[in-house]
Amino acid sequence: MSETKQTRIEVENAFIARHRLEIARFGPGQFSRTASRGAVLVQESALNAAVAKFLYLTVESMAGHGLLKRDGSAIGAAVAHALDSYDPREQVVLIFLYTGDASLYLLSIMDDLILPG
Repeated sequence: MSETKQTRIEVENAFIARHRLEIARFGPGQFSRTASRGAVLVQESALNAAVAKFLYLTVESMAGHGLLKRDGSAIGAAVAHALDSYDPREQVVLIFLYTGDASLYLLSIMDDLILPG
């Protein structure tokens, strides 16, 4: 793994650790509010911000923008698969967005977000 990719993973994991309880509340809260599966998005510019900023994009919105094409990019196929298979009451699909790239995490609310720490 390249040093840059390793550094990015470390930054993402640190962000998750700092904001784990917020992520655990935000994802299921948005699912409840919208009644739609979706992903929690974090833009690169928010990674080191003092206050975390999350966005929630529903499956319908992503599909409408062509972001869930299984025959498209590897990340698009991975996101489509994660959104098809996750349990929105027990898991959060978290995506870190970068210019021309993204990282995908499928997190257990209890095991990955609430219990650690």
